[in-house]
Amino acid sequence: MAAVSSSDSDGCRAESNEANSKWLDAHYDPMANIHTFSACLALADLHGDGEYKLVVGDLGPGGQQPRLKVLKGPLVMTESPLPALPAAATTFFMEQHEPRTPALALASGPCVYVYKNLRPYFKFSLPQLPPNPLEQDLWNQAKEDQIDPLTLKEMLESIRCHAGPSLCRETAEEPLSVQSLSFLQLELSEMEAFVNQHKSKSIKRQTVITTMTTLKKNLADEDAVSCLVLGTENKELLVLDPEAFTILAKMSLPSVPVFLEVSGQFDVEFRLAAACRNGNIYILRRDSKHPKYCIELSAQPVGLVRVHKILVVGSTQDSLHGFTHKGKKLWTVQMPAAILTMNLLEQHSRGLQAVMAGLANGEVRIYRDKALLNVIRTPDAVTSLCFGRYGREDNTLIMTTRAKLRECCAATLHTGRKPRPTRQVTWLWKSRDSLGGTPCLQSLFLRVEDALGDGKSLRIQGREQSLPNAGIIMRKGEFWPGTVAHACNLNT
Repeated sequence: MAAVSSSDSDGCRAESNEANSKWLDAHYDPMANIHTFSACLALADLHGDGEYKLVVGDLGPGGQQPRLKVLKGPLVMTESPLPALPAAATTFFMEQHEPRTPALALASGPCVYVYKNLRPYFKFSLPQLPPNPLEQDLWNQAKEDQIDPLTLKEMLESIRCHAGPSLCRETAEEPLSVQSLSFLQLELSEMEAFVNQHKSKSIKRQTVITTMTTLKKNLADEDAVSCLVLGTENKELLVLDPEAFTILAKMSLPSVPVFLEVSGQFDVEFRLAAACRNGNIYILRRDSKHPKYCIELSAQPVGLVRVHKILVVGSTQDSLHGFTHKGKKLWTVQMPAAILTMNLLEQHSRGLQAVMAGLANGEVRIYRDKALLNVIRTPDAVTSLCFGRYGREDNTLIMTTRAKLRECCAATLHTGRKPRPTRQVTWLWKSRDSLGGTPCLQSLFLRVEDALGDGKSLRIQGREQSLPNAGIIMRKGEFWPGTVAHACNLNT
């Protein structure tokens, strides 16, 4: 599983070997500083050179400064800012032209940003929604100076809270626009200036993307052209043309989709499974505008993976369930801890498909149907999983985990007050053969950021050093607070 240096290396290696000898240790980077989840990880040969890169939609520390990162081996190749938090990242072939290089699609806010050769190629924006008619009427009255800002606020509040007249309740399904929501957050002294600035502008209501996946267009080949499938906050599913990026199909759902799984081809026949916020999974088929089947869960879904013809669902009741596409339950497996993330493990050389489940107790369990194939134990709880080809190596597993406070041994922070969380750090793994003799953490130096205060003293292995802005407790290779990422290689 994970190999570090010195005594911690031996402890982690022993724990890994005890879990399963099929996994080889790879690369470990405690400074990658990645904050993400499974839907925002993707592996692809972005330049057509046979070198597969890791694409990361990074939320940034504390959900601030989201970025798109592309990693080659242990290094970040490119890094670009995003205007909003990423919802999903995927790669797909959008045309048949040579050379066959996949495009990268990243969903963020109301837009899908498409990149070719890591350069911006196209930006698709969701169509605008019709505004609430009562809201539109109120702003029209404000434009004609028929109502004052305080009255406008009261009326908008009544619409938002569904506490107005009966007509308001009839239109309660249409949320307020960003303009009105921003106005409601202002102080009384700021309202008049805001109204004068925006009363002449038209009301615009925009939805956002909640989930995204791909659907083959007319062929089942691995490098066949694929369509993007988007789930939106206004309870719709959209299928996009891969070349013109027009909407090929639009489907409605009873609730907001959060996980998507598809099978088949758009031009032939396909099935689409959407796990929604109301705790149900809806199955749609080609030419259907509404769900054909409904799977009612007893708890909220935390993950959805299709393994061959079986839908595997993780729930907040710490269990995995297997269903057919018609909603028949096949089996249930109880987990020893809460499920934090799920993803598909597909080993093409052996025709193996299995589901990976990252648990809150630091385990990653791999199941084929309800049979347990493997248990990987990590130092902390796994928050995202990605399996595939990385670099030039097949069957690579990349995991990010969240670290927790551990005993302070190798480094001691001398300060007059208790340490507090400062930032997240991330660990990543690469092939052990490329490390060149010295274990990776033996060449690792401590980087300390986000101060508890200036001029703190840090003692590292008997040597006291004065560091500005020191505020991290470390035990050899284990940082707190942080995110730890591991990538492991599976023997073939």
